[in-house]
Amino acid sequence: MSQVVKIFSHNDLDGFGAYLLAQIQQELAQDITYQIETIGAGRVDEVLGRWLGSPESQLVTDVYIMDMTPDHEYTFQQLDQQFANHWLIFDHHDSEAELRAQHAANVINPTTPGNASATSIVWDWVQQEAWGANLTPARHAALAQWWKQFGLTIRGIGKMRLTCQPRCAKWRMN
Repeated sequence: MSQVVKIFSHNDLDGFGAYLLAQIQQELAQDITYQIETIGAGRVDEVLGRWLGSPESQLVTDVYIMDMTPDHEYTFQQLDQQFANHWLIFDHHDSEAELRAQHAANVINPTTPGNASATSIVWDWVQQEAWGANLTPARHAALAQWWKQFGLTIRGIGKMRLTCQPRCAKWRMN
């Protein structure tokens, strides 16, 4: 059975960048399909609740929540019930850290403290996963070129870290 990943992502640059980096997984593991739904601030529980109650959710194998965390325990219970250990949160906002700590097994945290972003969390995760080691130097360079189109800068090849400067006004890889 192929993997179908539903991504719920904040509708800002950080949430969008995290989704695009996660697509690297699709490149390296050809049997993955992504579906994305962008969500405005404060609507994650509403949107997840509606989706979890729909027949569409039965066609999905995994759920990724990027650049946001549900606010209600009921949403976490529904994720556990329908997806067991097949849901992940990639978020950096301090305001939801306590909720994420209660579900630590399903949360991907920043690998370094400081100025993390959802995109940097996903990038670190990609590089830690066994399939992430298959990114070639040419693919790293191609990703760097892609990011430049959005006014972002990536430096180096190999073990890179994506960080967001204050207010995500500028991005850099170090």
